[in-house]
Amino acid sequence: MMGDIVVFTCDTTGDPQPQVTWQRNGRNIHINGHSSYKILDSGSLQLDSVGPADYGLYHCLAKNEKGVVSSETAHLQVEGEQLQKNSELSVLIYVCVFFFYSLLTSLTQAHNRAHI
Repeated sequence: MMGDIVVFTCDTTGDPQPQVTWQRNGRNIHINGHSSYKILDSGSLQLDSVGPADYGLYHCLAKNEKGVVSSETAHLQVEGEQLQKNSELSVLIYVCVFFFYSLLTSLTQAHNRAHI
């Protein structure tokens, strides 16, 4: 849900200990440029207060001098705001339709009275 904290785990072992990096939609995540993303000491990726912009496919890469291994991909879909926006849009459409219906009814009645 919107605003939740999400943690993706990345359990690694190796000698030497692998360096963990994360990708979203096939592109490296730059933690320094994203204040709500953190790589924890365990190698897990924590996303604080997720929103629609965080939607995507995430996976970790573990790399040491012996090679690189990629995790399975996790799909993050953030729910909450879109539902609210759809509800607000439905209410707005209903109000506009009701307003125009009322306006047309009033104009029709006024037109009919003018011709009687």
